[in-house]
Amino acid sequence: MQVNAYKNIIIQSESTNLFYKMSLKEKALKGVIWSVIESWRGRVISMAVFFLLARLLGPQSFGLIALASVFLAFIKIFLS
Repeated sequence: MQVNAYKNIIIQSESTNLFYKMSLKEKALKGVIWSVIESWRGRVISMAVFFLLARLLGPQSFGLIALASVFLAFIKIFLS
């Protein structure tokens, strides 16, 4: 039991040491990449839901949902 705990501590300390050994440029690049992934993930999920609703709903219902989503997008812009 104690040997496994010791191995886990060594593995965790090695991974944190790798983070601290990274240069500022590498850390910034990694942060930018994660920010882009987070931003695009939300957009892709929203688009997938939009296409799914377009497929499942009728034209009038989908038009109402599209109108509401545009209205909510404008509110979100003005509140930011």
